[in-house]
Amino acid sequence: MSHNYEPVGKKRYKALESDKRFFIDTAKDCCRYTIPALLSYFEDNSRVYDIEYPYQCLGANGISNLASKLLTALTPSSLPFFKFMISDYGLIQERSQEIADFRIIVDKMLSDYALQVTDLIKTSNDTSFLYEMWQLLLVSGNVLIKDPDDNSNIRIYSLRDYCVRRDRAGTPVEIVLKENVSPDVLPKEILEQIKAKLDMPSEVQELPSDERKEQKGYNIYTYCKREQEYWYIHQEVKGIIISGTEQKVPLDACPFIALRIFNGSGEDYSRSYVSNYLGDLKSLDGLSQASIEAAAMISRHILLVDPTGLTDKDDVAEAVNGETIDGRPADVSFLQAQKGYDLRTVSEEASKIEERLNRAFLVTNGMIRDAERVTREEIRAVAKEIEEALGGLYSTCSHSFQVPYLKRKLYKLRKMKLLPPLDKNIKPVIVAGFEALGTNSEKDNLIEFMNYAKDLTGGNFSSVFKTNNLIKKVAAIMSINLDGLIYTDEELEQQKAQAMQHQTQQQGMDMLKAAIPQAVNNAGELMQMAQIPQGE
Repeated sequence: MSHNYEPVGKKRYKALESDKRFFIDTAKDCCRYTIPALLSYFEDNSRVYDIEYPYQCLGANGISNLASKLLTALTPSSLPFFKFMISDYGLIQERSQEIADFRIIVDKMLSDYALQVTDLIKTSNDTSFLYEMWQLLLVSGNVLIKDPDDNSNIRIYSLRDYCVRRDRAGTPVEIVLKENVSPDVLPKEILEQIKAKLDMPSEVQELPSDERKEQKGYNIYTYCKREQEYWYIHQEVKGIIISGTEQKVPLDACPFIALRIFNGSGEDYSRSYVSNYLGDLKSLDGLSQASIEAAAMISRHILLVDPTGLTDKDDVAEAVNGETIDGRPADVSFLQAQKGYDLRTVSEEASKIEERLNRAFLVTNGMIRDAERVTREEIRAVAKEIEEALGGLYSTCSHSFQVPYLKRKLYKLRKMKLLPPLDKNIKPVIVAGFEALGTNSEKDNLIEFMNYAKDLTGGNFSSVFKTNNLIKKVAAIMSINLDGLIYTDEELEQQKAQAMQHQTQQQGMDMLKAAIPQAVNNAGELMQMAQIPQGE
């Protein structure tokens, strides 16, 4: 049954708009105490220029550091953040004999395929946009990603520009995006329809004439509705559906990915990561302001001259460095604030807050004790602690970002015929971020087993295990392409044949060398026996 596209985007946007106001206000507050430049996602330019900057940079450093860690952990640039796996049942169906050797070959092919996908993703230049996405997601808690059908870069939208409705499980079922677009980029037939509609009396009364003249563009609504196994998408402007924008895409191929950093039950939007520590950020900002202002007051140098003394204040004020004037030292003194103890209290409290925020934002500087000898185990313990602290964040981001982002990229690359299709038994699996712990464990266990096996076999490892297959297995886990690095089976057989031939030749030479002295001795004896005595 065909889907009936209706221009309901504007209506649905207004109906859902009120649900996000609290989250937008909180996001603005978080931006002011971390990265004020992110306010441009929520405010007009004229209002962004009037913002007040915080008195501390710990919030900005923390967000930049945490966003960089998430970007590196979840979408590493050197290795794929995913791998392809095939079920054992699928392997058995394809090949019933030599299943173990066949699996090694399949793992290598899938590892090479993952590397190819990673190289194609790198060409899209998504990394710079993803870094800004992580910053906005940490500060606001919600982000919408648009991955166009063509090869253009992804776009990032804040809560100001979109609304989303989720089911009880947290899955988006309705997304409405609002964009202000210049008339120059709209099709000519759409502009004619808009002009005809704006000339109607009902539309003329909608806006005053001055505001209509100053209007720089039209609000285009992109409406996405999930029904059964598909997303139905279209764009509309002024109640008119833009022809050619109607789409029907599978669930895994939706060009819009609505992210939230926490999975709140029954909530369409999420509170931000920064909002959990907004109290400490505000307190630190207030203490930093008080400390800076007090330091500025204390740094002022004001001389007090006793009016009843012998020293003239004009002589003191006009004296140059090294000049001699008449007076007594007792008549002159510096004005002191006598607030050293109070400032020390402010500094100690600020240090406590900084330590808590450093842990929250994974800023390790200052977390390791200041001592001459800091053991490696102490550093490892701190690193393990902060990684475990973000374990839940890793798993949430992996489910909400990595999986749909990867599936969307695979859909686009196959649609553009840059990748061949895969068998239905082959599924992508995330191996970066929180999931990387299991991958690293698998690799470490395999390497540890190989070391134990060497001891158990008494050094005769190759007589029991297939060394070449073990190397390929470890390389597949680590997503390393071994082409040109190790010998193929044919090259190994050729080397073995050459080694046997060389050994045979060497044995012949050794036998010949051993036989020559004996032959010389035998020849000498025969010559002596053949000689005739002279007396005869």
